[in-house]
Amino acid sequence: MITILGDATERSLVEELCGQLAAELPDIRESRKSQMVAFVGVQCPGSTVRDIDLLLIIELERPVRIKLTGDAAVPGLPTQVLLKSLAMVVEIKSHDASRVRFQGSEVEVSYRKEWHNASRQNNQQVHSLRNYLTNRSIPRLPFFCECVWLTGLVPEDLPPRPHALMARQVTLSRLCAAALATVKCSAVAGQPAIVTHQMPFTTMAQKVFAGGRSPSGLDRRKIDAIAKHYLDPILVPGSGGLILRGRGGTGKTIGLLQFAHKMSVERGDRVLVLTYNAALVSEIERLLMCMGISDASDEPSISVRTVHGLINDLSKTAGYVETLVDGAGESGTHPLATALLTMAKDGELAGALRLEAGLARWDWVCIDEAQDMAQTEKEIILAIFGASRCVVADGVDQIVRGNPGCSWRSDGTVVQPLTLSLRQKGGLCGFANTLAHELNISWEIKPNPAVAGGSVILLLGGDPCPATLLREIVEANRMAGNQPIDILFCVDPEPSSKLRVTDEVTSIGLKVWNGVDHGIRRVPAWDLNQVRVVSHESCRGLEGWVTWCTNLDLQLAFREHIHREQGAETEDAIELAMKWLMIPMTRAIDTLVIHVHAPGSALGKALLRVTSHWPDHCRVIHGV
Repeated sequence: MITILGDATERSLVEELCGQLAAELPDIRESRKSQMVAFVGVQCPGSTVRDIDLLLIIELERPVRIKLTGDAAVPGLPTQVLLKSLAMVVEIKSHDASRVRFQGSEVEVSYRKEWHNASRQNNQQVHSLRNYLTNRSIPRLPFFCECVWLTGLVPEDLPPRPHALMARQVTLSRLCAAALATVKCSAVAGQPAIVTHQMPFTTMAQKVFAGGRSPSGLDRRKIDAIAKHYLDPILVPGSGGLILRGRGGTGKTIGLLQFAHKMSVERGDRVLVLTYNAALVSEIERLLMCMGISDASDEPSISVRTVHGLINDLSKTAGYVETLVDGAGESGTHPLATALLTMAKDGELAGALRLEAGLARWDWVCIDEAQDMAQTEKEIILAIFGASRCVVADGVDQIVRGNPGCSWRSDGTVVQPLTLSLRQKGGLCGFANTLAHELNISWEIKPNPAVAGGSVILLLGGDPCPATLLREIVEANRMAGNQPIDILFCVDPEPSSKLRVTDEVTSIGLKVWNGVDHGIRRVPAWDLNQVRVVSHESCRGLEGWVTWCTNLDLQLAFREHIHREQGAETEDAIELAMKWLMIPMTRAIDTLVIHVHAPGSALGKALLRVTSHWPDHCRVIHGV
């Protein structure tokens, strides 16, 4: 049985490839126990390399004898092998011979007058695929062979074997010869054989990769906002880069993505998006994948990753064994980052790091939540990429990591203030402004006069997620044309709070994307029937048609405690925590649900007073 899945641009080439191979496997078209499955345009979100041109899986009921002679002969290997199973990750390059060069067994291709190592990219794809499948708890993974398919070349153009390369004309012999560059021969019935896996893998792979990437209603609005480029007139960097500065919900992240989209689609540039929030990385990746935007390094693309991941790449290139874990501690104060900064400040070493780590290929770098970067992180980024290529989003008062506000201004930097709310409906903006006034903090956002409405539900004490209210909210969300994935829960550090939310959500037949879990939040939520759950600490940059905050008073006390531990005086710690509070207050588009554990707390009393100012938009529920 032959199956080709996926509609990427490489599909016609893959159909040709499968036809060539099937001609040498006459039984495979009819057999139900022998399979050849080609997954075109595989994506591994949350991985170093997201896009894979082709994942080819061959599983044969009875081994087939393959001759390795002529241009398929591999020095030091037998002249024939048995083929039982093959799992191969294929990178497809269409460059002609004038734009291809070989460095030993590796191949480089030219892109915009730069040489790109396609073999190294293929190797990274294999590692990304294995990590992606491991994170999804797929058992007993195959050994994935590497292969670069050079469709603009003929077999005579290739270097002497061994190598994991194929020209346009593919035969089973040439495919197996390429596979044997990375996989060792096994033994079947005492004869040398290619066996990359024992158990059937095709069925499991289809469950993982054959599903579509469907955007929700809210996703479609975001995609439309990115593609319209309505902020284009202000997205013009100066010689010192560009800063988009504003409070929560004023369009900073969308502005970055509009810039990245314009540079990639209209100019053919390659754009790297950086942030430290792994949950936000997953959210942006989901949008880019829905838009069909590649993250390939040798074509117009947009790639998103964490700052920790960038520093890890640089540290490996510099020869350091130690790495950082995304979201674990402060990379900017880590000795590893300090050592890298010393190297990056040396012009010659910085150039070498940039080239060896594959960072020279990026034309632009967009940094989200730039105000919360550590000074060391900022200086590494500027030393590697240069200020003129940096576009940053500066969230006013939005400090989570405890760093003093990080300034990205330099000579020639263009600063564009964003003051109009592009997320929240008018009633939510008014509520947030009144709360800021009630808390005596300097904070204000300008409501969008074109978007009225919005509602706030205040839960004072009791259950943080009452089942009756949850059903009501889910139904209202559905009636507004949205899916469960457009609901965002922000939970406090208390584990029982997350468990309570999870139990209630699953009890009404919905699923949970547990963004509190470090491993899960690296992979975007694709099931539209999932409700997203993140910690309050990770909610910045995210949004929901409905945002539901649990035990917000406990989280506020936790923030005060963190700031005091970091050396802030009591009054300063309270002010910083109050300003942080406005981050969850600006995550909702239409409906904001706030649960307070202790109604008599200072926050509980303040919220209750604010609701009286907005009776048409607010509803108070006591101790359910």
